Amino acid sequence: MLHLNPQGIIQFGRCEINQSPGWEPASESEPAQAVTRATAPASTQPVAATSKDWVIPPQDNFQTLLSQWQGHSLADIVSFSKDFPGLEQTLTRLQTTSSPVQLQGTLKTSKQRRESLWLLYPLRRPNGDLFQIVAIGYPDPGGPGSRPISSPQEASAPSVPQSFEGLKATAKNSCNQLQTYAPRLNQITRNIRWTLDLETIRRRAVDGLGKLFTVQRCLVCSYDSQAHAAQVAAEYRGDPQLPSWMNVTLPLGETAYLDQAANSALATRTRLNDGSDLTVLAVATRYQNQINGFILLYDRQSRNWSEVELGLITDLADQVGTAITHARLFGESHALAIKLQQANASLMEKQREFQEARRQAEEARRQAEEASRLKSEFLANTSHELRTPPERHDWLFAAGAGWHG
Repeated sequence: MLHLNPQGIIQFGRCEINQSPGWEPASESEPAQAVTRATAPASTQPVAATSKDWVIPPQDNFQTLLSQWQGHSLADIVSFSKDFPGLEQTLTRLQTTSSPVQLQGTLKTSKQRRESLWLLYPLRRPNGDLFQIVAIGYPDPGGPGSRPISSPQEASAPSVPQSFEGLKATAKNSCNQLQTYAPRLNQITRNIRWTLDLETIRRRAVDGLGKLFTVQRCLVCSYDSQAHAAQVAAEYRGDPQLPSWMNVTLPLGETAYLDQAANSALATRTRLNDGSDLTVLAVATRYQNQINGFILLYDRQSRNWSEVELGLITDLADQVGTAITHARLFGESHALAIKLQQANASLMEKQREFQEARRQAEEARRQAEEASRLKSEFLANTSHELRTPPERHDWLFAAGAGWHG
C-alpha cells in the first residue's frame, strides 16, 4: 500500500508484504518468504501501514526500494497498460469521484518485472477536498499474457477470480477506515505539532486517541532509559470512575507488553492475564530510533483491532515521539536561555557596580589631588611668610631706633 499526493507522488510506503495465494517465485533461487516487513525512512510522515500483495525477492530489499520510491511518481515504478487511462488521466478523474479506479500495469523491480493490478482510492477531507490517494497493488490473477482488461467496469466482471474480489473487498474496507480515521488523526497530529509544551503534547495525544478509538483507557508514558522503566505522564479514562494511574511506574522487565513494544517497530496487541478481561495495544514513541516513551490503549478483549488501525496508531506514535523530543529540546534551550539571561543580568549588575566603584575611586582621587594642591599652596604661603616678616615690623624697628637717638 502506497500513499500518493494528488499529483501521484509517493509520500510513503510503510507496508507488510505477504505471500499471496497462488503467487509463486519467478525462479527456484527466489525463496517464497512468508512475510517481509519494511519501514519507510524516518524523514517521511506516513499515515497508514498495511498491505497484502506479493513477495519482494531478497535482491530487491524492500526498505531499499522504499527509499528509492519516496518522492517519485507512481509511474516511475509501475508501467501502466496502454489499455487503461494513464496515471495523469486517472488522477484527474479522482479529483471528481469518490469511487476507486483500477489500473493494470507492470511493477518494475531491480531484477524482474511483475504483472500487477492497482486500485487507487481517493481520500477526502470533511469539506470534500482530495488530500491523498491510496494505491494498493496485487499480483495480476491472469498473469502474463492474460486477456487485457479494457475498463474499470470490466475489471469487476464475474470473470475476475473470486479470490481477487475478496482482496478488493478487504482493500475497500481498509480504505474506508482510512477515510474515516485519517482526517481526525491529521487533526490530532496538528494539535500536537502546534505546541512545544511537553505536558500539552501528551495531554492532546491521550485525549485524541482515547476519544477517536473509544477505548477504556489511554496512557502516554515517559521513558527512563537508565532505570529501564516507563512512568505514566498523561491518561485518558473512558469511564471517569476508573482509578487514576497517573505517575505509576512500569518496569519494562516486569511488564511484558512494554518490553514487546520496545522491541517492535509496529503497535503490538497483548491480552492481559490479570483477570481484567482487557487487551492492551502498546507502541513505543521514538525519535531517530531512540525510544522516548510509550502509548498504551486498553480495551475489552473482544475488540478486533484492524491492521489499518494498528498502522495509523504506529504512525501517530512516530509523530508523538518527534514532538516529545522537539519539546524537550525546546525546554532545554529555553532553560539555557533563562540561565544565560540571568548570567547576563548578573554580569551587567556587576559591571554597573564596577563602574560605580570606578566613579567613586575617580572622585576620591580627584578630591585627594585637590586636597594635595591646597596643602601645597598652604605650605608655600607659610614658608614665604616665615622668610619675609611683615613691613610693619620694619617700621616699628626703624621708629624705635630713632627714638633712642
